[in-house]
Amino acid sequence: MKSKSVCIAAAFMAIILFAGTSAFGQDPAGTATFLAIDDSTELAGRTMDFSVNLTFVDADSLFGADSGWVFFTATDSAFEEMNSDHGLKQDSLLVYGTGGIVQAGQGGVTEQYDSKVHIYNEYNEGDTVYIYATLPFISDSVLAVSEGFVVLHQPIVDPGTPITPSAGDTILNSGGIDSLIVTTINLEYAVIDVDDAEPDVPVWIFLDEIGSLTKDDFTADPVSFGTNSILISPEQDSTGALNRSYTDFMFDIVKYVGNVVQTYTAKGDYYVYVVAYDGKNANIGRSADILTVKHAPSIGTFGLLDRPVGNDSINTADQQMITINWTSSGDTDIDDEAMIGIWMDEASAAHQVPSDLMASGTRKNVTGGFIINEQGDEISDDQYVWNLRTVLSANLPESDSTYVFYALIKDERDTILAKSDTVKFTHYPKVEFLFNPGTGVGKTEDAGVSQITIDNGQVFRVNFNAFDLDQNQYIRMFISQLDSAGNYYAELAADVGASTALMNSTDGAVANVELLTTGDSYLNWYSGNMTGLTTNGNYYIYAFITKDGTQTWTNANTERFIAPGKLRLTGRERTALPSWDMRIIPDFVHTNKGDSIRFDVVLDSKGGNVEQVAFYLDVDTSLFEIVDPANPFKYNATDFFFGSESPLENTSAVNGDKIELNFMKFQYPGAIATDTLLTYFEVVAKDNDSSGTTTSEILFANTGERFPRLTSDGASRTIPVPTPAVNVVHNPLGRILGRIPLQGRENFSKVVTMEIREIGSLNPIDDSYFNNNNDDPSYTGVNGVQVVTDRDGFFELMKIPTGTYQLVARTGGYLSGQYSIINVLPGNILVGVDPTYDNDLNDQVELKGGDVS
Repeated sequence: MKSKSVCIAAAFMAIILFAGTSAFGQDPAGTATFLAIDDSTELAGRTMDFSVNLTFVDADSLFGADSGWVFFTATDSAFEEMNSDHGLKQDSLLVYGTGGIVQAGQGGVTEQYDSKVHIYNEYNEGDTVYIYATLPFISDSVLAVSEGFVVLHQPIVDPGTPITPSAGDTILNSGGIDSLIVTTINLEYAVIDVDDAEPDVPVWIFLDEIGSLTKDDFTADPVSFGTNSILISPEQDSTGALNRSYTDFMFDIVKYVGNVVQTYTAKGDYYVYVVAYDGKNANIGRSADILTVKHAPSIGTFGLLDRPVGNDSINTADQQMITINWTSSGDTDIDDEAMIGIWMDEASAAHQVPSDLMASGTRKNVTGGFIINEQGDEISDDQYVWNLRTVLSANLPESDSTYVFYALIKDERDTILAKSDTVKFTHYPKVEFLFNPGTGVGKTEDAGVSQITIDNGQVFRVNFNAFDLDQNQYIRMFISQLDSAGNYYAELAADVGASTALMNSTDGAVANVELLTTGDSYLNWYSGNMTGLTTNGNYYIYAFITKDGTQTWTNANTERFIAPGKLRLTGRERTALPSWDMRIIPDFVHTNKGDSIRFDVVLDSKGGNVEQVAFYLDVDTSLFEIVDPANPFKYNATDFFFGSESPLENTSAVNGDKIELNFMKFQYPGAIATDTLLTYFEVVAKDNDSSGTTTSEILFANTGERFPRLTSDGASRTIPVPTPAVNVVHNPLGRILGRIPLQGRENFSKVVTMEIREIGSLNPIDDSYFNNNNDDPSYTGVNGVQVVTDRDGFFELMKIPTGTYQLVARTGGYLSGQYSIINVLPGNILVGVDPTYDNDLNDQVELKGGDVS
């Protein structure tokens, strides 16, 4: 026996009440029994299933071949025969089966027969309809009649392609890879209203992530469907005509006004619902498969980033700032959820998809993950500046290797990849001198600095920045009068003892070298220890740095760097130098705003056993700040005189125009000090508020209770100290003077935006002191530093921090100009810095008219 369930096809709603079993007449030839169903079941559709048990006794032998059952419908349940005399409506003859007759129950065996009632518009809403089972070969006798069912007409919805039937889930995506961007889909549906009770049937289309919504979830006033459904179409009109053709609705997940997104459909996995309502009854059609809406982020143009700023071959000795950028294309994410991360890998890897990149064992994480927010709208937001000076060596590109940068932009659903062209990296060592010896004629001299003069016996601080990004290197510094013959390590080393001395040596000799590496930032040079230097005069300072991380001191294995200008040595004829019980090292410094200086306090007890020591210093408040003023003096347990006991006094206090530093320490039993580090303190230099060089002093106090003294072998005595303790030369930060002519104008005066950029960066330096001293206050609402040039185009920039830069000038109506490379040192006045070079570094002499670039 076969069984069949009730189904919904979409033409009307009907309630059928079958009464258990109903045999409306019996005949020896056969019986028919309609099967009972739940009398509360609601059926809707063009067709409705019914089932009936049939028996038939040897119909072919009794009545001939093709004898069998015929089924009719009628609104009257009392007919004993069903034929045309009863005024049967058109199409009320329901089924015939093969050859027009249903054969069933051969040999008296009962068989269940399943078929469908085809109603269409044959009956009015509210009609009660019955199904008759008849035997036409015995005068259309009615052998069974079903319980009646009530016809309830409602609009029916036929979803069409591609909602259903569908070959699978459909994806709409507003972003991501260009070839995969699809934002529209044509939704088809047909609405039929059998009785045309409502000439124009309203239709709405909704999206919902729940697939079990029914017509009961719809309300007409106000229109709503489900709790979180999204209405994607305005009310549509349908004529409701029988068998009407499909209606098209073009659905776009993004709506624009011009090029600006006005609205968008939230991402999700949706079913599509078509809802029709005729004023009384509603019905729905639902997609069989999922419509996925995504807003994948996008970055780059056809998967390509701009070339990183700089050449396709970068030597990190000259460029430590790497700008990975996508400024020409930008990035997009309609729902503003995306984050961006940057990676790099060897060029040979040639990754095409994010999963390959993330699985690579040779990739390097540039940004440390997805840290860049996509939402920024400025050009500066479409780039990442990678400062190689702050990168751990394991994450650096390897020297003499070629890489590709990859940008991944990621939201909850998608990760999109874009990549740069190839870049080859090399790591060379470098030494940068952070002071200018002076204006004496010499190599790479700059204007504006008075020559440094060092008297024999002074300890001068040589301030420098040395680095090799991928490994530690060793440094040797020479002071020499050699010029053309002294360009290489071997020549200088051979001249030591004549007109050359090794500065990081206890006595100037190469044999007594003291270790100096790229981890150091200054050298305290003891000029009085250089026994081989006996000639007063001008001297160059040379720095040699190794290339391979070993102390192999040859011409081939070292790079040479020369401080600009020459410094001057005096007093070299003196052989007897003062010997102090206490002194500050260094005792001669050139400094500038922001410079951090460590001063060591050195003690020599002249053979005595020291149990207690005290000293006091006065520091100019206008030129220095004390690091950690609550505990200004620092020490280690291994330093002289320091064990378990803390100092009796370790304080600082401002008194008028000076900072008073106070130190006292007792330790028993004592110890002998021979030019031994006692303690140290640190200061940070302020600006001297002058366009020129100024001088100041740090002094040992020697009044009242504040005087230097020690207790040695039980006896207290005053100790001799130098006056001043430290000579300080304060240099102003660097200045730039230049000129910007403008094409087509006689009066060059104009507001110009000036940007000081580090090499390799597209962003101006972030230095509020520079900005505040150069930005014209009349243009507070404009980004960047605004400078007004004079009639001849001249300008001046001041308070520029020490460094190597590019200067960029921009003004309305003209192409931007630049000047590269500018080495700015404290006290320097750089003249003739005219930012009129184009992007190919050709000097155009003036800014050319055109759009700002």
